[in-house]
Amino acid sequence: MSNPDPMMEALKMYKEENERLKRENEELRKQQGSSGQSGQSGQASQSAEKIPTRLKAGDATGHIGRLAGDTVLVRLTTSDGEGIEGQTVRFYVGGKEVGSDLTDANGEIRTNAGQHAGQPLNWINALASGYTAEFEGSKKYKPSHTQAGVHVGA
Repeated sequence: MSNPDPMMEALKMYKEENERLKRENEELRKQQGSSGQSGQSGQASQSAEKIPTRLKAGDATGHIGRLAGDTVLVRLTTSDGEGIEGQTVRFYVGGKEVGSDLTDANGEIRTNAGQHAGQPLNWINALASGYTAEFEGSKKYKPSHTQAGVHVGA
């Protein structure tokens, strides 16, 4: 009678242990799915509960000689178009924050483009690349951002 090959025995034991761990893992997944309250799956369900937002911004027209600008309309809404009140929207030119405002009852900010221009260099950057409006999100709402152009008016 021949002795069993030690390598074959080790492989057999490894395969049996692997199958046992797979069954155990599958049971744990089933338990997590039914409870919905563990580790990353709990975090995923929390972020899924946040309301998606949309941020829209109109182009700004500025008058370089006076560093003044036309009124710009920025609107923060839910994905179904409902305005979101009392949220901070920040304005950036060339990656640098140049101001912020709170949304009104309709989710709107009407602001003077020159108010956020600051220095002449900001206007030059804005003419080259526009400006960004950004809502950082909140406990209830997901973040959103938008890009808009800046033009020189007569």
